[in-house]
Amino acid sequence: MRKNRLLNLTLLVSMLLSASFAYAADATPYISLNAFGWGTCSDVNGTPYNLDGGQRAENPKSIVLTASGGDDYQAIINAIKANDIIYLDGSKGDFIISKQMDIRGVSNKSIIGINGARLCTKWYVTPELKQQLIDANLDRYSTSSGTGGTLSNGASVNEQRELKTRQLIIDITGDDSEAYRNSGFFAINTSNENIIFRNLIFQGPGSVDVGGSDLISNNGATHVWIDHCEFIDGLDGNLDSGKREGSEQFVTYSWNIFRYTERSYSHPYSNGVGWSKGYLQYITYAYNIWGNGCEYRLPVADWVYIHILNNYYNCPGNSQAIGINDNSHALIEGNYVVEGVRNACVFGNYSDIFYLNRNNYGFQNYGEATNTDQNLEVPYQYPCIDVMQVPEVLTGKYGAGATIGDLLQPEKEAMKAKDSDYSKRMVLSQGEAWSAMKSWDYVSGLVTKSILKCTTQYPEDDWTQRAYAWCQTYADAALNSDGSFRNFKKGNIDNIASGKVFFELYDRELSKGTSQGDANAAKYKAAADYLYHYLRYEYSRIQKEDGKGGFYHKDVYPNQMWLDGLYMGAAFYAEYLHHFAADDMEGWSDVANQFITIHRHTYDKDMQLNYHGWSAEPKDPNSFWAKTGGEYMGCSSEFWGRGMGWYFAALTDVLELMPATHEDYQALKEILSQVAAGLKLWQDPASGVWYQLLQYDDSYKGTCGNRNYLEASASCMFAYSYLKALRLGLIDESYRETAEAAYKGALETFITVNNDGSININQSCRSAGLGPSNNRQRDGSASYYLCGSDVTVVSNEGKAIGPFIMASLEWEWLQATNPSEPSEPSEPSEPETPENALYFWQSANGTPV
Repeated sequence: MRKNRLLNLTLLVSMLLSASFAYAADATPYISLNAFGWGTCSDVNGTPYNLDGGQRAENPKSIVLTASGGDDYQAIINAIKANDIIYLDGSKGDFIISKQMDIRGVSNKSIIGINGARLCTKWYVTPELKQQLIDANLDRYSTSSGTGGTLSNGASVNEQRELKTRQLIIDITGDDSEAYRNSGFFAINTSNENIIFRNLIFQGPGSVDVGGSDLISNNGATHVWIDHCEFIDGLDGNLDSGKREGSEQFVTYSWNIFRYTERSYSHPYSNGVGWSKGYLQYITYAYNIWGNGCEYRLPVADWVYIHILNNYYNCPGNSQAIGINDNSHALIEGNYVVEGVRNACVFGNYSDIFYLNRNNYGFQNYGEATNTDQNLEVPYQYPCIDVMQVPEVLTGKYGAGATIGDLLQPEKEAMKAKDSDYSKRMVLSQGEAWSAMKSWDYVSGLVTKSILKCTTQYPEDDWTQRAYAWCQTYADAALNSDGSFRNFKKGNIDNIASGKVFFELYDRELSKGTSQGDANAAKYKAAADYLYHYLRYEYSRIQKEDGKGGFYHKDVYPNQMWLDGLYMGAAFYAEYLHHFAADDMEGWSDVANQFITIHRHTYDKDMQLNYHGWSAEPKDPNSFWAKTGGEYMGCSSEFWGRGMGWYFAALTDVLELMPATHEDYQALKEILSQVAAGLKLWQDPASGVWYQLLQYDDSYKGTCGNRNYLEASASCMFAYSYLKALRLGLIDESYRETAEAAYKGALETFITVNNDGSININQSCRSAGLGPSNNRQRDGSASYYLCGSDVTVVSNEGKAIGPFIMASLEWEWLQATNPSEPSEPSEPSEPETPENALYFWQSANGTPV
């Protein structure tokens, strides 16, 4: 496990799980409406996996089930097979389940409880049966392997105690089939993937040593998230996980309660993990409660990478809590153990156990392994609750157990927004999916920044305060209390961009006029100070005279400037100066130099567009994509839409803040005018939006056969920039039609509405870049932007969500200040030929059309 701490679990309402609620000072700042932990990883290095359950479908099909009053086994099975999202509604009573539901073969499902949904096994240990088990004194029999025998029904049993117990129950009930041993709820296995269970109560029959079912048996399913559920009285166990032979398994179990009641007789062994030698499981147990009656396996792990975080052990009188055995790696931190809990953590006598215990309370180690690893970490980030607050947080509002039903109602809050308020609808539909990224990331920062802007524009809406708190959680996850970063990675200008959230947070906290607000503001300013000083005084710059002072895009791309980097670095730099050093004219000159330098080299006067990247050292191996001669030496080959989008947005944002008296202000304004004029020439007259490759239409194909396409993220960035530049007076009214067509075109071309009122944004390029030397496919060619392995076309991409929210805010501001209907987009017409004799589009062979 490699080092990375404190997950950005920003609580922003997701497409699936959004509803009104009021914030409380309990679990709310820590819970997430998106999955986290090992379940969201694809390998030991933490490569992301989108664990989204039923949201995976383009238009998820959902169903709401209520209890029938009889056996609900088949109804639930049928619902799971036919739908993506299954709501179990407890308003009409408990769901009675006759036997464990084997749902093998299904994937991409969310099974969600609302209105107190509880599933109960049809068979259970009655007081009379329990007394007979007690009277038989079954505890005197051996549990050693090989001590068993054969039952009267012919079944072989390995252990003596299980043999005697099962035979007694056969004798009492007369049931030779032993159907009761299948008293559980769900069985998933290696054929299942991307499964979510949330907010359900599982009431089992009572624990008895008969080798029966668990309440949920995860026999090898991967990418599973079980969250805010309650497991009571599992027959063999409450929740076991393992046995994925042939490949690895990634799961997260969070905010659950495990406990046993008077129903249980023996074997209250709650949670087994692993067991399959040679095949590792990666599992997160976070923010769970082990309560009354839990005796053993809380959890016990074999062949596992396990993270045991902020759990509450309130099970005094147990025999053993955590057990770490053969070939396991365990990070155990922030767990609270009450007095009376015995053997809080026991390590097996194996040489291949590696572990780290950190900040636990009431912890004792027994049989402690020798392989303490102080560098043992996990590859994802997460919030760590102060260990002394764990009991209060986990038992408070939205704490462990089935406590979040009001957050999960199928009626979406997005439906409450007016049709015209697309900024709100996008926040409420897709906000969390990208704001809860697993690292300090410019994409999640972009979405979070856009949501902060939305809460500023709509301060009185009932959801804005909690949305603001979620954004605050995003920032806090990256910081220590003094504003220092927990794990900031240098050498990448992308990692500066998320720091823009600090300015809004600083202003809002300072305006509260409270000691806590002042402390928070100081923390955010300290973080902004760090990024500013690092960028201005330490970050790598081009030294050659022709580009002197320009920021490297990344250290792995030496002497290169990309259009993207102006939004990531220079725009942050300007916002810092505006807030804290507005009179620093030298600093403003440094900001301006970034734009002047890249524009001088990348702006094609004939095409009126900017090339994606420029290298001051075109013969450097990392700049293999750069032109080595001619007027545009050092430039990449094509005009990429989103590159221009970042650039246009950065210019607009900087000019909003830059003193108009600065000597370079007019130079930047002229650059903005050139960019606005050029992009207007390449706007698709039919749709109002722009193509992935700006100078071609969809007749152009890459070498793989993929056609050029209308692209969402760039188009939304352009719409945002035109609308904002109009509002600020940076461009004249002749661009209003362009701006309106861009925004309306984005709605019509990219936005789809689900049955529940939530919205999606489609047709976005996932990623694109240039090099470095060990990635030759990223050569800047037109075919790369259409065929590269990292440039796939995706939906609900954060780099489209954030700009769409910001463009919508500008549009909604325009509508609010100018309530008269804006002009409808004009009918497509033949474009006028620009003075430079270029046409709007080139065909695949480069000829004008």
